[in-house]
Order: sequence, then structure tokens, then C-alpha cells
Amino acid sequence: MLQKISLLSSLLPIIFFVIFCFKKATRELWVFFIVTLASCIFDILLTMSKWAFENIFLLWNLSTLVLYVLLIYFFYLIIKQNVIRIIIILLSIFYFILFFLYDKSNTEQFNSLMNTIGYVIYLILSLCYLIIALKPTSEPTNIFTPIFLIVLGLLISIASTFFLFIIASRLSKEEVHQYWSLNYYSNIVSNIIFSIAFFKSRNKRKNQPPENHLVDFTIPNDR
Repeated sequence: MLQKISLLSSLLPIIFFVIFCFKKATRELWVFFIVTLASCIFDILLTMSKWAFENIFLLWNLSTLVLYVLLIYFFYLIIKQNVIRIIIILLSIFYFILFFLYDKSNTEQFNSLMNTIGYVIYLILSLCYLIIALKPTSEPTNIFTPIFLIVLGLLISIASTFFLFIIASRLSKEEVHQYWSLNYYSNIVSNIIFSIAFFKSRNKRKNQPPENHLVDFTIPNDR
């Protein structure tokens, strides 16, 4: 039952994006929409495909790589500092080298090492973004932007499942399914936050103040 609720919650961000953001989303939101779409596809395969269930570790390892590529590009877009962007590139090179050196993409074992490294990178980049976003400015700004909420949702997901993924490679398939309910709860909460972020993006565009109109007294209509 919990697995089905988690799966249904994965559809929420997709629906909200299509309804509220599809025509005017920024590149960052489009990339994260693809993240939610890919994650939802993997969840559907695990729930409805017999082959996916029998090859669950293979699918998880594949999803680890796909989601890493998408999320690292998302962080590259939202963090504008050149130094951090260079660090992102170097960390990604290191990640891909390790992934192909220690690849365990088979049906017998979950690649816990690469998932843990990915989570550490996400955590570092999320904290970097939050530190920059929370930095005091001369003018008051609303920090609860759609991107801020998305990063917050990612942090909740990471904090909830970090240790579960660390020990996943030591668990049998039966033990994984037994303890995986924690991941379902994390998915539900995170997906709700992502949906709010997409909805808030629509409100931000709608409530954006009009540009100032400069009056030209040489034009009769502007007098």
C-alpha cells in the first residue's frame, strides 16, 4: 500500500509541472522535471515489471547513474559561482572514473559505494546553494523560491535515506524490501515539496511586477 502511495506521489510533480510550468519554465526547472520524470519511470518499472523486480539491483545501479547526470547538471545551472562550477566538473570526472572502475551493475548487488559518493556530492552542493541563498543582501528578498524548495526537498530525501543506501549492498533482497518503507516515506514528502515548488514557480511568474514604462514627452500618447 505504501509503495503505491509513493508511486502516486511521484506523479504529482510531473502533473504540476505540466499544468503550471510547461510553457514558461526556466532551464533549471526543465532539468529537474526530467529528474522527476526519470525517477517516476524507474518506480513504475519496479512496481509493474516482473523483469525489473527480478533485476532490481541492475535497475537501481542504472538509475543511480542517470539521476546523477541530471542532478549534477541541475546544480551546475543553479550555482553561478565559477569556482564551484569547476569543482562540480572535477567531482563528476572523479565520479565517472570510479563508477566504471567499480561498476557492479548486475542483479546480485547494489552499487552502494557509488550511490553514497553521489549522495555526498548532492549534500555538499545543496549546502553550498543554501549558504549562497541565505547570504544577507542589501535588499530584502524572498528566499523561498522554487529552486530553494527543490533543494530543500533534495536535502530531506538525502537525510532520510543516506544510511539506508550505505548498508543496502549488505542486505539481501528480502531485507531491502523490509527496510525500504523509509524510502517510500521520503519520496512522498519530497514529491509534495517538489510539487509546491512547481506551483510556486507559476505564481511567481503570474505575480511578477510589470516593467517600468518610461514616459517620452515627445510622443503625444505619453503625455
